[in-house]
Parts: sequence; structure tokens; C-alpha cells
Amino acid sequence: MSFLCTIGFHSWDGCKCKECGKKLTNQKRLSFIVKNDKDFAIRAEAVTKIKSQIKLVDVANNDTDWNVRIEAVKKITDETALAEIAKNDDKKIVRDTAVHKIIDEKILTDIAKHAKIAEVRKEAAIKITNQTELADILKSDKNAEVRETVINKITDQEVLAYAAKNDDKKTICETAVHKITDEKILADIAKNAKNADLRKKTVKQITDQAVLAGIAKNDTDLKVREEAVKKITDQFVLSEIAKGDKNWGIRKEAINKLTNQTVLEEIAKNVNEDSLREEAVKNITNQNILNNFAKNDKRMFVRLEAVKKITDLTILLDVAKNDEDPLVCEEAKKRIMNYKL
Repeated sequence: MSFLCTIGFHSWDGCKCKECGKKLTNQKRLSFIVKNDKDFAIRAEAVTKIKSQIKLVDVANNDTDWNVRIEAVKKITDETALAEIAKNDDKKIVRDTAVHKIIDEKILTDIAKHAKIAEVRKEAAIKITNQTELADILKSDKNAEVRETVINKITDQEVLAYAAKNDDKKTICETAVHKITDEKILADIAKNAKNADLRKKTVKQITDQAVLAGIAKNDTDLKVREEAVKKITDQFVLSEIAKGDKNWGIRKEAINKLTNQTVLEEIAKNVNEDSLREEAVKNITNQNILNNFAKNDKRMFVRLEAVKKITDLTILLDVAKNDEDPLVCEEAKKRIMNYKL
């Protein structure tokens, strides 16, 4: 800054000398501009050069224009002061800027628990790593967006289980379940959660065959039971369900999961519902069993499904010639025409 600037012979445009282009550095003059200039842009520029933390905090708390306040916030290092600004400023961008500057987890936790504005609590929660504090916020905050932010940061399996079973927001429950890896906890949720959709989603993550069998047989919701059957690989359990469940759809699902040829043959021969017999035949790969059904079963559709899977040309010729139903004969002829010698 030139001597003429210093003694007042040059005029100023805000913080810049009109004559020599030098920037104002005098802290008293800068403070005066910040306090008294009517142009918010000039006040904002002056704030960027203020060094006193006390004055910066005063500007951040009291200036009428958010553009000025945010410039002050950017320079404040006192995290306690930043916390008060984060809680009380009426402009979101100012509040967010204050929160983003805070590192101290105790201060962030205080904001996340006590700030009146949910968005402020949410922004503070994003920066918290302490699992105990996050769990406390998850259980106590009434705002769903805050809880959704927190659930994504939780790793404690018991806390996730609590959220899955008790939160009234569906997406939070689902996120909690998705993050749970403990099979015992998943089993408890799958058996006891009040919401059927949540039980169904939980079942998708379970691999324990005994647990899945219990759910498949005992859950009160059909879709939950169907989901459990889809996950079962134990052939004995599947055969029990396929033979004995009261619901046709559940039995069909179990049949479609069966690979045991003896069990499938037994079902195809003995169950009462013809449509389920057909489903069983569709899953049979043993040619001797298929040949027997194609030639001897009394139901046309069962014979038809068997013919579709037969590879023995002699059997196909016999069926094409002798079956009493035109549809079965026609299917056998198609198989013969496509037969590769």
C-alpha cells in the first residue's frame, strides 16, 4: 500500500484503492467496513481479510446477509462457535459450512442430538464414527432422514437388529436387514418381525436350511413361505413340503426345486393334484422313469410332459403309433422329426 493511501489522499472502492489498486489490510479499517458498509459484497470481501476470531464470530452471528456470514464461517477455527452457528443460522448453506468445518466428535454428537433443525442433525451425523453415539441417535431421533443417514453408518449387528424390528420406516428396516450378516439375528427377524415384506427380504439372506424349513412350513404369510422354499436345497425337506403342504403353490415351488429322481417319481405317481404330477414329470431326467410315464400314465398331460423329455427313439415311435391322444402322438412325432441319428 502506498504512502498516499496510508495518509488518506487516495480514495477507496470497498477494500481496494481506486488509485493504485492496492488491497486494504488495516484491521481497524476492515472491521469498520464489515460493520458499516451497506454493500454486502464489500462487507463479504472485507471479512476475508479479518484476522480476529472474535470479530469473525460476531459477524457470523450477526450480519444480516448470509453471503457475509458464510465468509466469516469459512475463517472461524473455534469449533464451539461453529457449532452454535450450525444450530442457529437461518440459512442452510451457512449451517452446512459450519458443520463441515467441525472435526471434534463430541461437538458433532451434541449437534446431531440437540440441533432443532433435522438437516443440521443429519449433516453432523454423517461425520460421526462412534458406534455407541450413532446407535443412540438411531433410537432417539424422530426424523426419518436423520435415521436413514445413521443406519448406513451402523455396523453393530445388535443395533441393526433393533432397527430392523422397531423402526417405523420401511426403508430403514430394509437397510438394516441388508447389513446384517449374523444368521441367528437374521433368523430371529425372519421369524418374529411383524411386517411380512421385511420377513421375506430377511429370508433371502438366510442360508441355514433348518431355519428356512421352519419358515417355509410355519410362516403365516404365503409369500414369505414361498421365498423360504426357493432357498431350500435340502432334498428331504423339499420332499416333505412337496408331499404334505396344504398350499398348491408352495408344493409346486418345492417340486421345482427337487432333483431327487426317486422322490419326483413318487410324487408324479401318488399326489392327488394332476397339475402337480405334471410339474414333477417336468423335473424328471431319468429316461426309464420318463418312458414308464409316457407309455402308462392315465393322464394325457402327464404323458405329454414325459414325451417332451424322452430321447429313446423306440419309445417315441411306440407312443406316436399307439397313444390314444392326438396331442401326445403329435408331440412324439415332433420329437422323432428332430431326432438326431
